[in-house]
Amino acid sequence: MHNLMHNLFGFIPLDERFWVALSFVIFCLISFLPFKKLAIGAMDKKIISIKNLIQNSHQLSEQTAKTLVNLNTELEKINEKSRELILQAQQAAKKIEDSYSQKLQNLSVEIRASNKQKLAFLQKEKTSYIYKIVCEAVFKKVLHAANQGGKFNEIQGVNNFNFSSINK
Repeated sequence: MHNLMHNLFGFIPLDERFWVALSFVIFCLISFLPFKKLAIGAMDKKIISIKNLIQNSHQLSEQTAKTLVNLNTELEKINEKSRELILQAQQAAKKIEDSYSQKLQNLSVEIRASNKQKLAFLQKEKTSYIYKIVCEAVFKKVLHAANQGGKFNEIQGVNNFNFSSINK
């Protein structure tokens, strides 16, 4: 039988130590396969978990970038709206300023016209008052002259009086 095994498998020693060593190697291989599957399964799960974490972080990074772009867009819209509101407020203030400026100018013109009318009225009143005083003075002189016996020569100067100087 020794020859038969030697011929079939080549040289195989029939020593017990060889068979114990071979059995130990086979046992280790058989034992290692389930542990290998468990270790590989655990590493695969850990790899998948890490890949998922990386993918989630990339998604969060993309979402954050999109959110940042959206926020910047909204900020630009808000800045543009605030510039429009400021411009509208400035235009409204300018219109109000122009309106009140025009109203003040109109009021000033009205006040000047009213003052001119009052001044003209006062000048007419002054002229009328002076004319009245002169007439009373002349009338008194005429009455005095009549009471004196008819001397009208002193009154002749009244006819040459310049009434146009009173209007000034």
